Amino acid sequence: MTQLRQAGAAFWALVARPAAIVAGSKYLLAIDKAHPREPLWYLEMLVVEPSAQRGGIGAALQDHVYRLADREQVPSYLETQKADNLAYYRRFGYETVEELHPVKKGPPLWTMRREPRRP
Repeated sequence: MTQLRQAGAAFWALVARPAAIVAGSKYLLAIDKAHPREPLWYLEMLVVEPSAQRGGIGAALQDHVYRLADREQVPSYLETQKADNLAYYRRFGYETVEELHPVKKGPPLWTMRREPRRP
């Protein structure tokens, strides 16, 4: 029920801004087109409360998943729109695959991939 209310609120917020709906759709289509089709671990979203950032919480959350990915020998994949995140995710073994520009005046979207490490 909460998700339905949130979706409704998002709809009404965007109805007044049709350009935002178009731009958002372009990003979603670019993500879908670039997304690898083989089995992988997908880091869809990683968010840490700003007051708790830089305390190792994000790394701890990821380390658990990467141990599993390495044991199973499965790659990991993500997208980010924040340039500062590129260096952050490289610390975990990710490499930039592609820089996408779904919207001319919008921020770029980077795809990143982490190959599994040998245990």
